[in-house]
Amino acid sequence: MVPDPQIQAHADYLNISIPYLESGGFQDEVLAAIGMARPHPRPGCPGLYDIGLIGRQIGTLKFVRRGEVFVVSLSGTALMFLRANDCFSDFLWCFAERPHRVTHLDAAYDRREVEASPVILELYRRGIDRGFRLSQRKAPVSCHFALNDAGEETGTVYVGAKNARVSLAVYDKRQEQIVKGRPDPGPMVRYELRFRGGEDAAPLTLRDAADPTALFWHYMPDDILTPTRGVTVPKWVKTDVAGYYLPPRIPRTDEEQFRRWAERIGMDGVAIADRLGPHGRSLLSHLMGFGVMSSG
Repeated sequence: MVPDPQIQAHADYLNISIPYLESGGFQDEVLAAIGMARPHPRPGCPGLYDIGLIGRQIGTLKFVRRGEVFVVSLSGTALMFLRANDCFSDFLWCFAERPHRVTHLDAAYDRREVEASPVILELYRRGIDRGFRLSQRKAPVSCHFALNDAGEETGTVYVGAKNARVSLAVYDKRQEQIVKGRPDPGPMVRYELRFRGGEDAAPLTLRDAADPTALFWHYMPDDILTPTRGVTVPKWVKTDVAGYYLPPRIPRTDEEQFRRWAERIGMDGVAIADRLGPHGRSLLSHLMGFGVMSSG
């Protein structure tokens, strides 16, 4: 069931690891799965790929070995482009078919058309006066203050220690985007729960990465944020299973993959390939990372 948009959260940072012994050919498999998002290798940076609009808005995909594990990381912007290009589930499927752990997940929820400054200041005051709980114990509260373009005090409130299994950041999303030189999204407050997975930490699954709405509202303290009245919040179920197997994957032929790409760039890619001659489809399919297509 798709959550109501009024309460829907999304993944804004993601780390997933697999055993290093299982990583042979895995990087190429992931890149092929997200070909629709067109990842570009960053020059001089092995294992690092840019995803997004070159020169405007770029996210990061990273592959790295850490001891006996192989870690794949996606930034918030990269995740946004994977979702926009309908290939995030294909990305997760690469892990579903292997032993894996979701070791870090930031679950974000945005309150749009809400001025951040009064929310940040009031939340920090209550945190200092009474404290908040993300678990059984009260969590430490701190704040990083800054001035917005109107000269008002704003910033980020942090609830919980950085190394805690669950922590929270509430911040002025509009000011963050302006500082980064991105388009002004209008007034917006970002609530971001940050989860550390793995052993002795939050039991995260690929289901939570695909849609963290239930996880977000399960851990969000009622005295910080409550869901829209009258909207049903999906129940989060804790699981001890290290991985989550997604619904059966619908295989796509090379031609279907190619047509999806052609539709997204607004042209008939197959017709263009045919104009190149008998090997046109094979050539363009190879260049786009979709495998070899048959002619005819």
